[in-house]
Amino acid sequence: PPTPPTIGINVGWNMVAAVDTSGALADDANVSTVKAYLTGLTVTKMYEYTTSSGTWTGYASDDASNNVKVGRGYWVYATKAGTLVP
Repeated sequence: PPTPPTIGINVGWNMVAAVDTSGALADDANVSTVKAYLTGLTVTKMYEYTTSSGTWTGYASDDASNNVKVGRGYWVYATKAGTLVP
């Protein structure tokens, strides 16, 4: 089987893409919850910018009620380096 992609996370701010490794999801489809997507990382906050409204939305790293969406980018603040495996 193919090896899943990884995204290196550095201490500080990181721009992270929400990707669908299966290729089955359409743009803007839910990949997983914020909490599940960030599993294994030491992240304190995640932000998403909406260009149409010019607003930022913040998410806590343990947010199990909001979803990460395919094709969107998110700013995440990590207090420890790690690896994201989407």
